Amino acid sequence: MDAFRKFFEEHAAFFGVVVPILAVVGSFAGSWAAGWVQARGGRDQAAAAREAAKIAAEAQRVAALWSVRQVLIAEYIHETRQATEVIRQLYVRNDEDGELDRQMVESALALNQKRVGLELTATLPVVEAVKEVQEAVSDVSIRARDHGPGLAAYTHLLELRRTGGSTRLQEAFDALAAYRTVATDLFSEDEARFQAAVEARMRLGRVTPALSGARIDALVSHYSRSPDRATTDYNEAHDRLVEKRGELIRAARAMLRSEDDVAPAVPQQRRRLWWRNSAETRASSA
Repeated sequence: MDAFRKFFEEHAAFFGVVVPILAVVGSFAGSWAAGWVQARGGRDQAAAAREAAKIAAEAQRVAALWSVRQVLIAEYIHETRQATEVIRQLYVRNDEDGELDRQMVESALALNQKRVGLELTATLPVVEAVKEVQEAVSDVSIRARDHGPGLAAYTHLLELRRTGGSTRLQEAFDALAAYRTVATDLFSEDEARFQAAVEARMRLGRVTPALSGARIDALVSHYSRSPDRATTDYNEAHDRLVEKRGELIRAARAMLRSEDDVAPAVPQQRRRLWWRNSAETRASSA
């Protein structure tokens, strides 16, 4: 200790100059370090703010897309049910004025419009399911247009028979039965089928009250097939439509995450590095 004291006393002038310089340098270094830490913390805060804004924008986009999908798929499924009911009416009712057929055309246009929106926004499984539903709707509508008028005309003939208000009706039924026998025989010749159809038309034309030309055509077309063909064709097409619509609903529920009961997923904020967090802590405490 005496040696150190003697050394400092002998060099007092030197230490009198050096010590203040060291104090100034230390103060400058401390200020520079604190400024660096604060500046670094400011950049990190700015980056965090930008990232938070990006996450918020993405969350808004996801929520908006989810809402659009929900509305479009709900409208499309509702439209398919409306179209199915119009098709059913077209199958069981007389549509000589063409009103049901016009409604069917309007429903088909509405379905196509909804389909375009789903093709642009929905997931691929939903788009594929929509395509199959569209094909099923088209198929059952064709069957209804094909068989419906004949069934309606046949029902009309049965009503005339029940009320007894028609003449020569049994002759028409007999001619139609004969035509069906020839038309459904795979080995019958075309000439025989043609002659049987002409005879049936002639007998139907003699029925009073008079049948319209459209009903006569529908009856001949109806009797060109086996008795249960119309019902079987329509029911099979209708069942397929119901099946495809069920598949669409399941795909839509998966797309909307209906079973999860959670909000739409958004990207998570990236985790901060530990040394940046500690630097910000030191800067704020300083």
